[in-house]
Amino acid sequence: MQTQSSYIQAPHLLGMIPRPSWLSVSLNPRCSGYLFAIDGRERWLIHSWRAPDENLATLDRDRWIREILGVESSFEFEILGQEDWTGRRIH
Repeated sequence: MQTQSSYIQAPHLLGMIPRPSWLSVSLNPRCSGYLFAIDGRERWLIHSWRAPDENLATLDRDRWIREILGVESSFEFEILGQEDWTGRRIH
C-alpha cells in the first residue's frame, strides 16, 4: 500500500474535533487515512492510504488533506513536511 504523509500546522483544527484523541481514523469512499495529534494543539501528522496504481507525484495533496479532515477549501493549514512511501514487510 502506498501512503502520502503530511506534517501540518493547523491551529484551528483541535476546536473542530468533537472528541479529540491521539489518533483518529477517517474512512470514506473519497480518501481514507490516519490523523495523529503530534503536540495536542496545532501540529498533526496525516497518513493518506493510496491505491497501488496511483501516481503519488500527481495527486493533489491539499485536496486529500481536506478530504480526510472534512474541511472546506477556506480552512487554513501549513504543510511543514511531507513524505511519500510504500509499506513493506519482511517475513
